[in-house]
Amino acid sequence: MTKGSVRSANGRPHSTTGGRPPGRPAHADPSTTGGQMTTGTTATTPTGPAPLRRPQWVRVLLVMLRALLVQSLWFWVWVLVPAAVAIVLLDRFGDLDMSVVQFARYGGIWYPFALSFIGVGIQFTVHVANGLTRRSYIRAVLVTTLLIGLAYAVLMTAAMVVERAVYTANGWAPYTSGHSASLVAGAGSLFAATALAFTAGGVSGLLVGIAFYRGGALRGFLALPLTVSPAVVVMLLTDDVAAGRDWTFPATVSTVPLTAALCLALIAAAATAFHLLARSAPVSKGLATS
Repeated sequence: MTKGSVRSANGRPHSTTGGRPPGRPAHADPSTTGGQMTTGTTATTPTGPAPLRRPQWVRVLLVMLRALLVQSLWFWVWVLVPAAVAIVLLDRFGDLDMSVVQFARYGGIWYPFALSFIGVGIQFTVHVANGLTRRSYIRAVLVTTLLIGLAYAVLMTAAMVVERAVYTANGWAPYTSGHSASLVAGAGSLFAATALAFTAGGVSGLLVGIAFYRGGALRGFLALPLTVSPAVVVMLLTDDVAAGRDWTFPATVSTVPLTAALCLALIAAAATAFHLLARSAPVSKGLATS
């Protein structure tokens, strides 16, 4: 045993010069740790469950929906308020012989089309350049388009039902003499037809946007007959339902199921084409570095 050390109770040498036994960690002063003996290297262990993290495409979806919410509200304000004013003016100074709200259907098709077309050019590059996947963008933008189409259809159907009640209460022609907007097909069929038309407009806008993004101005322009056709064809197929008559194609008892199936097939084909083009689209270097 060397100088400056003594034997402890277990027979091992113990330094008396201020050192600590080998292998033993230093302890903090209990007065500075609330009376608890802790080591300087002890890590804090989480006591609660780990927070749930949404999938990437869901986070992108929520961002897109928040951005479109304000735009959609303003769109319907600018559609429905002038429609109400037009009904009052036509009743007092003209002939009120047709539905006014029915014309909002065309805005409900082409406004989402325009937003989708512009959105691809702006969002796609920023999305991928920030390290997010193409898959998350494709999934988020398609779900957003579907939800916007359904929401627009709900508002359009509600507006038509309210207008019908007002026309009926005042004895005005369109809902009493079987004219264009008589809603003979019912609110359910009207909702289905407008949901298909509005969704087709949005998906077709995505297809036009990605065609221009990948192919440039000339190729995108030449592809318009194909990329715009889903919106145009679905709009024409469902036109008579929005006008209050039966479905347009074909004029048989099985009109509604066959037309609905054809519309769904066109929307699915357009969404698939967008997916195939977007998943391998190269990022525009000019926008990515700006």
